[in-house]
Amino acid sequence: MDEELNLPYETPENKIQKSLTKNSFISCILEGFDIFSLLNQLVEVIPEDKVKLEHFKDEKFMRFFLQNSGNIEVTTEFDCLRLYFPLQPKCQFLTEATKMQFLMDVERESTNHKLLGLCGGIPSFIEEMEHLEIMSH
Repeated sequence: MDEELNLPYETPENKIQKSLTKNSFISCILEGFDIFSLLNQLVEVIPEDKVKLEHFKDEKFMRFFLQNSGNIEVTTEFDCLRLYFPLQPKCQFLTEATKMQFLMDVERESTNHKLLGLCGGIPSFIEEMEHLEIMSH
């Protein structure tokens, strides 16, 4: 605690609460996402551990990481790897209308066309999400 907030260990709780900022626990949260990612990648190569991980599916922490993580499959000539990553909180503000419009407009001629369409849409997606996030406060 004293490293993150620059407060002595004996600090009263009310002073700690006043010292907290929006990003006070960001490093702990990111470490949690790293652990979540590692566990999910391990169960893909150690299938018997999938059952062990399933025991946690109803736990609050697991629901948090499932709801706030995304994943993609990266395929190479010899392998397919699933990568997990944290979703930024502002991602929840991308509207269904924008998602549907993108799906209707994106060229599907090839994977490259789809990726180029996605990359081209990113600036407007970010603008919409940031605007709606600000409006929600």
